[in-house]
Parts: sequence; C-alpha cells; structure tokens
Amino acid sequence: MWITELADDAENGAWDHETGMPTVLYFSNALQVWSMAQQRSTTVGEAALAFNTTPEIIGQAVEAAAWMFLEGPADAPLRDRVIGHDGE
Repeated sequence: MWITELADDAENGAWDHETGMPTVLYFSNALQVWSMAQQRSTTVGEAALAFNTTPEIIGQAVEAAAWMFLEGPADAPLRDRVIGHDGE
C-alpha cells in the first residue's frame, strides 16, 4: 500500500514532508473528484484499489469530509459501502 496514513490538515498543508503522506482534506478532495468522475456509484473497496490504500483510509477520508458520507448499513463490510455525495 502506498497511502498508509493520512496526515493532519492543520500542520502540513497538502503533504506531510517527513512521511510523504497526503493530508486528510487533500486526499478527501481527490477522492471526491475521482468518485464523481466515475459517473456511477462507487464503493469504498473500489476507491481503495484505485488509490492503492486500505478501505479504512478511504473511510477516514469520507468521514472527515463535510460533503461525502458512507451509504448502506453500518454493519456491512466497509469495502462494500457506497461513497455518497451531498448535492448529487
């Protein structure tokens, strides 16, 4: 996995210069653009594969964003949940 953690937004801008990891907000923005560009519903698992990361990192980015949310039952496997977008 390339993205193994997300850096704190307040201290780092777009990237953590020590670890090379993107910040939560920066990654969330990229995730939203990617997801909407698919022109269909996308799952956490698909996003994790596309971004070479884990479903947990995708979930963290979705939860941190004011404009995205996870659809589906909370007890469903994270990888199977759909990424929802406010304003769709």
